[in-house]
Amino acid sequence: SLPTPGNSRLLQLYGEQRQHAAQHQGASPDASQQKDEGMALITQILLMSHCDALLGSYSSNVAVLVHDLMLANRARQSLPFSAMDVNGRVYCGCGASFCMQLERKLAGGSSSQTAKQIVDSFRY
Repeated sequence: SLPTPGNSRLLQLYGEQRQHAAQHQGASPDASQQKDEGMALITQILLMSHCDALLGSYSSNVAVLVHDLMLANRARQSLPFSAMDVNGRVYCGCGASFCMQLERKLAGGSSSQTAKQIVDSFRY
């Protein structure tokens, strides 16, 4: 088929773009223009760990990490720290999402201690 004026213009632009791409092949953008998503996430986690409160989910690995950093920051400063879920269960940081020993002690009803006192007794 014969090239039409519209097609010839498209072919010209396509040729220019191919030539431009060939000349710049292998060139990478300046490092200052690149965004490091990993560092952005770490920065956000560190910023959140210095907050006074966090509303999050223990099913989120980021929230668990923020919680643990918050606990470390507050313990270092001798500040009180507590965490609980929507059902009122207290997170004690013993390795499980919610401490089964604490659950049994509270469910048994035989303990005269509050949940906070029991959680504090687990600290080492």
